[in-house]
Amino acid sequence: MFFLYLCVNYFAKIRIIFTKSKFFVKKITRKINVMIGRLKQFIENQEKSVRAFEINIGASDGLIRRAITNDTDIQSKWIGKICEKYPNISLEWLIMGEGEMLLNKETRQPKTIQNNDDMLRSQQATIEKLSAHIEKLQDDLDVERGGRKKSTASSGSTSRTNATLRKTG
Repeated sequence: MFFLYLCVNYFAKIRIIFTKSKFFVKKITRKINVMIGRLKQFIENQEKSVRAFEINIGASDGLIRRAITNDTDIQSKWIGKICEKYPNISLEWLIMGEGEMLLNKETRQPKTIQNNDDMLRSQQATIEKLSAHIEKLQDDLDVERGGRKKSTASSGSTSRTNATLRKTG
């Protein structure tokens, strides 16, 4: 009787593991199917036929077309070939669906990263302007206190302020 209990318990655990694994396989399959849909979207964005795309990456006739039609996956070597031949595609977008489809041509980074670079440059310019303004205010304060003569914010004083900012930052 105890043996029967162990067997039933064991098979119940196997059924749970099998059910969970089927769930994960379905979940992964859905992600792959979505990736194939994104690949189709990329091919359309390139304004190429699927066959021209297959030729460009060196795939046999119908390999990508069948994957798109049947919602099946492709081997990872083809994803590598796609990234080689189309360096402007974001691998993160293709596989995970996150970020932009296309990378910035100059930096090979997602456009959002390029936007961050632009934002950093803008912030650096603002910091330099504010540093010059702080230097001018410091000079005005010194004049009010009867200290040194008022001077304009020159590049020397700005670089001194920037050096101070770097030390504190």
